[in-house]
Amino acid sequence: MKWGVRKEEDYHSDYSKEQRDRDKTVYGRGGVKRINKNMKKGDKISTALNTVIAGFLLTWLEYDAEAIAAGASVSAKFQQWIWPLFMIGPAIGAALYIIPLLFIKYPQSLKEQVTKDLHDRRMQKGEITE
Repeated sequence: MKWGVRKEEDYHSDYSKEQRDRDKTVYGRGGVKRINKNMKKGDKISTALNTVIAGFLLTWLEYDAEAIAAGASVSAKFQQWIWPLFMIGPAIGAALYIIPLLFIKYPQSLKEQVTKDLHDRRMQKGEITE
């Protein structure tokens, strides 16, 4: 690192500059760093989980990358199961993602309050007029 040159921050791809600026005014610079760190932690956990699942499936399918690189063909089990797993895996993931959403309490009174607040914000910004 050169003297007098600041290292550029590496922010999460979903953490926009506008959102960081708003968070800086509310939580301060330390808050922005903490939020960014927690957003990246979620990425690390999901990447680790994906790697474990992929490793388990490839082992179960008897996939040997070194043998294939040397010219061997893939196993019959791999040929039979790779397409169904490729299609069913994301569907199972989407179904598992929906399960926690079913347990979120969102009563009608809260829904009406959120709708009113959003309407008021859009009125203030001039996005809508009555």
